[in-house]
Parts: sequence; structure tokens; C-alpha cells
Amino acid sequence: PQDLSILRNFDNPEDLAMPIWMGRLDVTTPAVGIFNELNFQVCYIPDNRPTLLGIDISPGVASPYSLADGAFGETRQNDASSKLNDPQWALRAGFSAASLRAYFYWYNGYQNGPAIDLIRGILDGTGYCWLDHPEQDVYGASFNYDFGKWVLRGEAAYTDEIYMLDFTD
Repeated sequence: PQDLSILRNFDNPEDLAMPIWMGRLDVTTPAVGIFNELNFQVCYIPDNRPTLLGIDISPGVASPYSLADGAFGETRQNDASSKLNDPQWALRAGFSAASLRAYFYWYNGYQNGPAIDLIRGILDGTGYCWLDHPEQDVYGASFNYDFGKWVLRGEAAYTDEIYMLDFTD
């Protein structure tokens, strides 16, 4: 994720990246029946840091990456991070058989980009416009098929929910 919380317009994108930590377990089997190999991967990601936006909380000071104060009142970001009780998870299962290699993916985590929650500020009495990062699941599959000099590749992904405006709990 990126840290865009202060004005750094001319920094390289790599310089804005925030490191997060994770644990990963990979298991691969030798040949099993028709399969050259079977593999499985589990990722445990306790650091839920989303992209940090430059939140404009001072009158007359604005970041190019933030929502300016005005009609919505002050803007705040709900960026739960580094909590061991709500980690992100990712699983990958795959196989190779003859010239085919295929993988299936699942990711359960928090939306990196913000969802704008206008109702929360009314309900909690602060009047803030909240930038929230709701939980989401992503499912995917990919394959490679080797034809000798040519390789056919394909991939697909499905995200169960992508929030832009978050009007509900």
C-alpha cells in the first residue's frame, strides 16, 4: 500500500510504499498419479494497512489525494491495521499435469481503496465524512498450457463486493 498522507508529488511510487508483514506456508508434493505436482499455499497477513490518503483536516490546506472539506465536513480515514484478531488470508491451490499448469485463488481481506461513508458521521454525531475499507473476498483462477513454441495463458477473478459509497453497517 501507499502512504499519500502528506504532499510528496514528485516521489517515486516505490518511495511511497509502506511495508507490511505476513507469513506464508508453501507445500508441494512430488508426482501423484496423473499430476506432475500438487501445491498449496496459505498466506496470513495480520497488517491490514490500506492506502493512506492525505486527509484534509486544516482549513485552506489540501492534498491532491484527499477529499477537501466542504459540503461533507471534515474527512477521517478508518484504517484498521496491525490487529492480530482480524487478519487477511489468502489461499492458493494448484497442479501441473502434462503441459497444463493451473491455480485457484481465494483472498479474504480489506478493500485497499476507500469507500465513502457519509451516514456514519451523522449517526456518531461527529459530522465527519469517513473513508472506510470494508472486508471483501476475491476468487480467481489461472492456467498456462504449453504448446511447445507457444503458451496459452488465461486468468479470471471475481470480487464479491467493491464499495464506493458505504451507506450500511
